[in-house]
Amino acid sequence: MAALEDFYFCPEKDTAFGKSIPPITSEFPSTHRPLVDRFFTRYYLVRQKTSEEHYLVLFHSNRICMVGLSGAHPAFAKGIEQVTCPILKKTDKQSTGEDRKRSAILQKDTTIAVVKCCDGTTYNVPSCVKGKLVEINQNVLQNPSLLSKEGYGYIAILLPKIDECDDIKASLLSYEEYSGKYSK
Repeated sequence: MAALEDFYFCPEKDTAFGKSIPPITSEFPSTHRPLVDRFFTRYYLVRQKTSEEHYLVLFHSNRICMVGLSGAHPAFAKGIEQVTCPILKKTDKQSTGEDRKRSAILQKDTTIAVVKCCDGTTYNVPSCVKGKLVEINQNVLQNPSLLSKEGYGYIAILLPKIDECDDIKASLLSYEEYSGKYSK
């Protein structure tokens, strides 16, 4: 039986035109943007009632929207204890594949999740986008600490109508607008 170490990646020394070529794993370009930034455009919703609740909407070019908490949301400072999705009880099941035809259509202010903090504070997370509910992230419901990981910490995926995408984007803050207004 082979040892596990036998399967580890071991870079080989390679040369071309008399010069040593470093392995691809040794140099990762610092200019390489994260996956989320390469494929999604960041938009933000700041609740009008309380300017402390900040939400992140990752908008893909195929109009898929991933909704989650912005890094500035106060729930992170208080510690997130639990995430529940009351919308799941109403829709009865996940909407994936062909079931999307029967998925719930949410308004911009529909509560898709309730985040409970360690100090007992709760936050109702709005869908931020008017569109069809495609998926609730079950991983976040089971492990709320994932909310802090971009790309994994989304609460829901929504699909807005194609003719409403420009209006939706206009109603949200762009990354530049958000950074200029809320950066410390």
